Amino acid sequence: FRAKHRLTRPARDPGGRWTTFGLLFVVIALESVINGVFFAKGSEAGLIGGVGVAIGISAVNVLLCFFLGVGPARFINWRGWVLKSVAFVVTVGGVFAVALLHFFAAHFRDASVAVGERQAYAKALSQLWQNPLGFSDITSWYLFGLGLAFGLISFWKGYQFDDPYPYYGATFRREHEAHDTYAEEHDEFFDELKNVRQETVEAFRAGLANIPQYVAKSEQVRAARTALLEEFKAYEGGLQQA
Repeated sequence: FRAKHRLTRPARDPGGRWTTFGLLFVVIALESVINGVFFAKGSEAGLIGGVGVAIGISAVNVLLCFFLGVGPARFINWRGWVLKSVAFVVTVGGVFAVALLHFFAAHFRDASVAVGERQAYAKALSQLWQNPLGFSDITSWYLFGLGLAFGLISFWKGYQFDDPYPYYGATFRREHEAHDTYAEEHDEFFDELKNVRQETVEAFRAGLANIPQYVAKSEQVRAARTALLEEFKAYEGGLQQA
């Protein structure tokens, strides 16, 4: 993979990837509470209604920015120009969509204060196309800035979720898993080899320990054979005499 894509650096394998999802949840909750305070002024249900509107906007903001960082933004590093160009266009389009989302949220907040929640949607869309920067309250600018800041955090966490070069981190992890599997099997085979070696050494030691006994037994066999020959000679003499 490295040779094919002309990569000379080692892969970056970020640890604690599951903590990223926890951080995203915290970011959504924090942004929802802060934005809910801003939306509460124009909401008929007060703070609860403001938080309800803010949760939807925050979830879309955080998740969209995160997946922009995980996907299209990382494919800008791809060696192929076709995919690189498509990824760049999609990333720019996604950033533009996020900016529009926050412009709309800020105008929706202004419209909710001015005309109420029921007519706020239409008025916010109209104001978004006619005068995107025409916020009536500095609080709306705070809402816009905070949304972009939380979106930027989510985008960066998505970009750092794996190696910046697509598929390089996954390939690196598969290589290490294969290496660990090989090392485990290698250790198992060597453990078996150690057992065989130990059994062989014990057999040799037992054989060496029995060598003196084999010498004594051979002497006994030779003595018994000599006695048997002498006994046979005496038998032959007695037979001839008879």
